Amino acid sequence: MLIIDNALDQNYFNELVDKFTHPTFPYFLNTVNRDGEEIQFVHGLYFDNQPQSDAYEWIEPLLDKLNVCSLVRCKLNMLPRTDTMIKNEFHVDIETAPKNLKTALLYLNTNNGHTMLKESDEIECIDSVANRILVFDGHTQHTGTTNTCIEKYRHVLNIDYFESVNLTEGNK
Repeated sequence: MLIIDNALDQNYFNELVDKFTHPTFPYFLNTVNRDGEEIQFVHGLYFDNQPQSDAYEWIEPLLDKLNVCSLVRCKLNMLPRTDTMIKNEFHVDIETAPKNLKTALLYLNTNNGHTMLKESDEIECIDSVANRILVFDGHTQHTGTTNTCIEKYRHVLNIDYFESVNLTEGNK
């Protein structure tokens, strides 16, 4: 697991947030848990081996920063604030992916929601802090929570990818 605070240039980060929260930027209703009780709003940027949104080009500098070789999926999640904190179901994003898949989360706002990572019987909670990137093994069970603070939603960019490998490093 890797946590990078102040991960992006602040101007670029602010521009992303402004674009992703603009009143005309489309989000689509989706369920979070299998029972369909909890909802979130999503915007798919990349899946089925191709960009699915004109907004894909906005995240290309971020993908470069993450050293992405092959993108598998990228989407925005916006979970509405709730009166009590709701923990969603643990899952992995891509069940059938090869071992070296990585998952990265870019937190687009600060709130009291969390990402929870589960390894064996241990659970680690990572706070939602604006401009923080969390990178972890794509096969790690994880989940998110809603927020209960003044923020109207918890806003996260979710990226599943394979990292570029520097083949010359092994020859040193």
